[in-house]
Formats: sequence, structure tokens, C-alpha cells
Amino acid sequence: MDLVIIWLCARYLGKLVTQKGLEKRIYQIMLFVCAISWEWLAVTIQQIVADNPHPWQYLIGLVIGLILGTGMSFLIVKLIPPPPPEAAGLPHQSPDQELSPGRRFLRSDWVPILVIFIFFVGWIISGWLIISDIADPAHGVRINERFIGVLSDETDPAAPANPADPAAPTPPIIEEVPYPERAVAPSVEAIYLGFNLATPRNKPVTLIFDWYLNGQLAYSFSRELVPGQVLVSLNRKELGLSEFQKGYYRVEVRVDDWVITAESFYVK
Repeated sequence: MDLVIIWLCARYLGKLVTQKGLEKRIYQIMLFVCAISWEWLAVTIQQIVADNPHPWQYLIGLVIGLILGTGMSFLIVKLIPPPPPEAAGLPHQSPDQELSPGRRFLRSDWVPILVIFIFFVGWIISGWLIISDIADPAHGVRINERFIGVLSDETDPAAPANPADPAAPTPPIIEEVPYPERAVAPSVEAIYLGFNLATPRNKPVTLIFDWYLNGQLAYSFSRELVPGQVLVSLNRKELGLSEFQKGYYRVEVRVDDWVITAESFYVK
């Protein structure tokens, strides 16, 4: 449908250009490029803002882009100066009616050619950015509200999570390790990293957790996670440790080789 509207607008634009004594074809091409480019830009912005837009939102973006693209083309044609008297078949009256260099430029084909060239360069740049962004394995993965925590003394392992289902596991009560010291006792059962995870289109993502001790990689594991509140732990008993080794710890979260966040703390 939008191509039909663009075609009808191009026909009418051609008539306006012809009335000004210019070749219409290059201006019709300009209108097509402007309309398609503005539609692409509007839909791209819609995708960024809404993350997962509804089809009617895409339609609104197309309409807005079509209006901006065709409106820009008609504005350019409206700004074209009228032809000189001799070109319009009128008697030449005075030297003052000769077109200035600026007005001659506005009547030349350079205006639509420059507009087409600018949009063409924009297409190349945007295409390169999109390809490089999609190639990034961490594309669209966002982590915020990070914290380091330990198991709270208020957690009762014997209490069922749901009285109606005594077999249900008890969710741990995590106590955040405060700044600025951020010190953890070596005897704690587990050290927790918590954060809020967001992914494109709410798809699951595999994150790798590298735990460094005094600058050396000590532990590493991966988890397939879904968007939302995430809680991963470094469990002392699962590692076969009587207590955590004292020192400076840093945990890095990455997608493949791309580190997307990191947190640090001390065990002492």
C-alpha cells in the first residue's frame, strides 16, 4: 500500500517539477528514496523504543515515515525558484531578473542528487551499525541492580516454602553485603551474585560466570537464564571447601568473550 501512495505522490510531484521547467525523473527518484528512508528510520526508532512492537505500532511508524519523506520532497520542490523569463517564454525585461548563483543551484539537479547521496550514505552507515551490533553476542543483553549477598541468618532451611506443599524448596533469604568494605566471612555457606536481567524479545541467554581470586581465575561456570531477577551462587560445600580462601574476589559475567558486567568483594 505504501508503494502505491509513493507512486501517486511521485506522479504529482513530477507535474509540479515540470511546471517549473525542470526534468521530473530525478525528483521522483528523490521522493522514493526519502519516503523509504524515513519509513525505515521511523520503524527502527519504534523497534528501539518499544523493544517488541505490536504490528499496529509498525503501521504507525510507516505512516509517520511516509509523511515525513514525501513532505520533505514536496518542500524541496516548493523551494525551487521559478524559471527565468526567457525559460518561461516571457520577454526579458531587465538584468535584475537574472538568477543569482544560489537560485541557479536550487534549480539544478544537484539538489536532488545531494539528497539521494546523503540518504544513500545514511543507509550504508546504518546497515554497518546494525550488522556490527547483531554480530555482537551481547547485543541487547542488559544487567542492572547488581549486588553481592550472603545467606541471611533469618533463613530457616526446615521451613517449607509452601505449607500446602512441604516438599517445595525454601527460597533463601539473601542479605546484601554493604559498601564500601564489602567483606564476606570465609565461613559463609555461599556467596551470591544477584541482578536483574533483560534480553531482546525476552529470550533465554547463556551467561558465563568467571570468579577470580587475587587476579587468578578460580572458578567458572555457565547458566542458561531467562529475563528477570537472577541469583547465582558460589557454594562452598559444592566446591568441597571447609571455608572460602581469603583474598580479593572479582566475578565477571560475560556472553562468549564479551564481559557485560562485573562485581568485586573481599573474603576476610
